[in-house]
Amino acid sequence: MWPAIGHRLSTLRRRLFLLLAATSVIAVVGVNLIWLPGTLRDVHEARAELQLVAVRGVRDQIDLFLADQEEGLRTVAKLFRAAILHGDPTDVALVAQRFLQREKAFEEIGVFDTRGQWRYRLSRREVATNLAAAAPPAIDVAPQVRGVAWGAVTTTETSEPWVTLVTPLSGAAESRILVVGVLNLKDLWSLIAEVKLGQGGRAYVVDRRGGLIAADDANLVLKRLSLANRPFVGSLIEENRPTGVTGSYTNERGVDAMATGLRVDRVGWGVAVEHPRTVVAAAVGRKLWFFAGLTVAGVLVSAAAGHVLSARLTRPLERLRLGVQRFGRGELDHRVSIETADEIGELALQFNQMAAELSASHARLEERIREATRDLARRQHEAEELARVARTLTEDLDVSQVADRVVQPVLALFAVQSAVLWLRDPDGSLVALGISGRARLGFSRGDVLPAGASMAGWAVREGRPVWTSDVLAEPGLVLTEDQRLRLQSAGDRAILCVPLAVKAQTIGVLSLGAGSTRAFTPEEVTLLQAFADQAAIALQNASLYAESQTQRVQLTQILESTSDGVLFVGPDRRVQAANQHTGELLGRPSTQLVGHDLGDVLGRECTSVSTESLLHACRDGFGAARIAEGQGADGDLEMRNQGRVLHWEARTTRDAAGRTVGLTITLHDVTREREIAQMKSDFVSFATHQLRTPLSGIKWLLELGMQESGVPDSATSYMRDALGASQRLIQLVNDLLDVSRLESGRMKATPQLVDLVELTRTVLADLKLQIDDKGHRLTMETDADLLEVFADPQLLRQVVLNLASNAIKYSPTGGDIGVRLSRDGGLVHWQIQDTGIGIPKESQRHLFEKFYRADNVASLETDGTGLGLYLVRLIVEQIGGRVGCESEEGHGSTFYFTAPCARDLQPAATPR
Repeated sequence: MWPAIGHRLSTLRRRLFLLLAATSVIAVVGVNLIWLPGTLRDVHEARAELQLVAVRGVRDQIDLFLADQEEGLRTVAKLFRAAILHGDPTDVALVAQRFLQREKAFEEIGVFDTRGQWRYRLSRREVATNLAAAAPPAIDVAPQVRGVAWGAVTTTETSEPWVTLVTPLSGAAESRILVVGVLNLKDLWSLIAEVKLGQGGRAYVVDRRGGLIAADDANLVLKRLSLANRPFVGSLIEENRPTGVTGSYTNERGVDAMATGLRVDRVGWGVAVEHPRTVVAAAVGRKLWFFAGLTVAGVLVSAAAGHVLSARLTRPLERLRLGVQRFGRGELDHRVSIETADEIGELALQFNQMAAELSASHARLEERIREATRDLARRQHEAEELARVARTLTEDLDVSQVADRVVQPVLALFAVQSAVLWLRDPDGSLVALGISGRARLGFSRGDVLPAGASMAGWAVREGRPVWTSDVLAEPGLVLTEDQRLRLQSAGDRAILCVPLAVKAQTIGVLSLGAGSTRAFTPEEVTLLQAFADQAAIALQNASLYAESQTQRVQLTQILESTSDGVLFVGPDRRVQAANQHTGELLGRPSTQLVGHDLGDVLGRECTSVSTESLLHACRDGFGAARIAEGQGADGDLEMRNQGRVLHWEARTTRDAAGRTVGLTITLHDVTREREIAQMKSDFVSFATHQLRTPLSGIKWLLELGMQESGVPDSATSYMRDALGASQRLIQLVNDLLDVSRLESGRMKATPQLVDLVELTRTVLADLKLQIDDKGHRLTMETDADLLEVFADPQLLRQVVLNLASNAIKYSPTGGDIGVRLSRDGGLVHWQIQDTGIGIPKESQRHLFEKFYRADNVASLETDGTGLGLYLVRLIVEQIGGRVGCESEEGHGSTFYFTAPCARDLQPAATPR
């Protein structure tokens, strides 16, 4: 610790040193940064001003040179005028010769008529030009009266640059005669060469087209170098630039240069002075080096000053650190000497006071540590005991045994003499379930406390722990005389009761008793409540286990007492449980079925076709649609060897979370029932065939008798009633014949495309008279105008007619009947809903069985045979559909059937 304090003190010295040094450096650098930009700006402005002075001097010399040439041309123009007026050609030639002798810069002088003829022309030497000798002068600006016009500068590969000057012959009468002079600009080279700029500077001149006409290197001029593409030159030769132009560029020698230029307004030329950028950069570099040197010097001075000041400031702190180090080694009586009266001395004084307080606190802290250690040991013992008891509570699932395990360990854990576990009954009373210690002297297992009585009842009523230091003297506590005697027998005075709760529901009370008056501490109350929470869970689990065992025994007795076989199949299609009657039906002991695959169990005795229908209900994770919807599935198992038929029904079994955990399959021996049904079918088939012919004769005779004249009205009424009865008998015979043909597969059907929408409208139209007679309101809805199915139209008509007739028949007068047709995927869905009497729940599963009628139809006194819905089921199943019913007694019924949509069938199946 103390070396760390020394390290931090050294760090403080370094930080103080760095702070002082950094402050000085920032001040030096800041001053220089403020000064440097102005200095650099002054350097650049001075450079620009010097270049401007130099270029102005060069321009003025060039302008003076050009002015002398203009004056010489105007003078010779006057002489030419006098010679021409005199009319002597010799005088004109003499003027020209003397002019060329005097003006060395002119190469040629002549007089030109603006009508295109030279009157006179004298050349010092043949000027190299591509123009013909008789060509007009190279001038593109007309001269003003008494003025001089300058033409464009011309340079050839073999001559210096030259320019044409033109001035009018003096006098208005000769305004069409021009004096033309050709000026050699070589003298400008000498003028430019004499300019001394120093430090690599140079001057050059460009004409108004940007061509170089004078420079320090004549070869550049002779090469006819054009600088027109240089932005600086373009700005230079523009008009209205009185203050000049500055800029930078890379010149023809590849040198980065900075230049200043002025325009010679007389001729539109530009004069420029340039210096290499390195020259200017050298001046800036010198300033920067000066700045760097000044900064380094300032940094060194600042570092030295910071080092001295930081050492002086931290020396008292070092003494304080050494004193703290000794104090930290345990010398609590050590004090730091106070040498100064400043903040450091005040810090030392505060440290001495802190040391005195810390010494006293150290003694108090040691005492608290000893107390906390004792308390921690006690808490650890309690926690270990609580964990041990909690483990033992889960070792037994008998409620009485769990109660004993709860009340035994608390005696030693809480230093009490008695403990009682009370279990709450549904009526609110408390029953003693577990007793330990001296409580056995006053209480026995099974003793009952009335609701709200004693401390235990108080804890239930309050739903929280309650305690008293003397139960016999507790004011407001309800104690019967018997309870008081029991407490005195046990010798309990101080009582602590905590409720046992599971999911906010109090299921009992744990009560502790001490033999003397004492106060229970909050820690004891909290610990006992934690223990009671564990005990409540253990008791709840034991109670649930006992209840589940009881229910299991009851369920086993129920399954064994039933006459049907019941087996449970798991998701893996293995038999998990089976009652004794299942083994009897399948010809094997039920114990040999458990654990085996359902397919193996059935395959030994049943036909493969009937077995496959049951296995289909188990395939793909119980994927059969009706089973998944909770509707169940059923079918028959044909047993080859025993010649029996078992009817099976399968329903999903779900756990508390609603997850499917298996199938419950019920087996019922229907061999005798099927034999009787077959006998009935055979008899009905025979009887109907025999009755059909005489019934037709009776009907025919009755119809003839009603047509006879002279028959009394009473006889006619009797014959009409007999005719109606015969027609009903004929309809019954026809239904029975249809049933017989459908069951035996002898029904001749002619399947074809049928529009179910149009068929339904036709049937409802035929039934309109019956609907109007009973005052029903009929509605029809359809998703499409055309819903085609592939079926025999007569049979399909019979299905719609039977269902619609039932809705009309079993609905009270003024009822509502709704028909709806829709398409759901590959199926056409047809349904009819009425507001009739409804069907009892127990009757719905038998509705589509032969000769079955619901129990409540007798109240309507309607005719019926129980064959209509059976026929509907046979016809719908024949076309690959399904029929069903949803009803609630007294609230109407909904009958529906589905059929495959014709569009989803193979074209080859469509008859022609």
